[in-house]
Amino acid sequence: MTIDTDKLKALALVATAGPWRECGHDRGGCSCGQIWSTVADMPVAQSERGDEEIGKISDHVVKANARYIAAACPATVLELIAEVERLRADAARYRWLRDDCPDFEGMTSAWLYDDFDKVIDAAIAAKEPPCGP
Repeated sequence: MTIDTDKLKALALVATAGPWRECGHDRGGCSCGQIWSTVADMPVAQSERGDEEIGKISDHVVKANARYIAAACPATVLELIAEVERLRADAARYRWLRDDCPDFEGMTSAWLYDDFDKVIDAAIAAKEPPCGP
């Protein structure tokens, strides 16, 4: 599955600001399924119970859905996208180091004969320059 992070980011940026929380009612045990923006102080979504033709969803499932939707507010989505971008950048650096390191000739025999990934991980952990001095 390919996730279109640009599309998700665009959607998150125009959605109602978060954080979001389950239910805007200030009473215990409410299972209305509403999701509220704490910034805008208004409902932004509703977890529905279904209807007679489709079948009813129990209150605890409605609440669980509402909690999940609230947790996946735009701020959370934007933070996840930022994390994905950071991890992709790290992966690109790692692939470069593994596949295209410019000082390959200067590497020791350990680099040439050991498991390359383990050598890179050890160099990272030891904070040693990976491609020679």
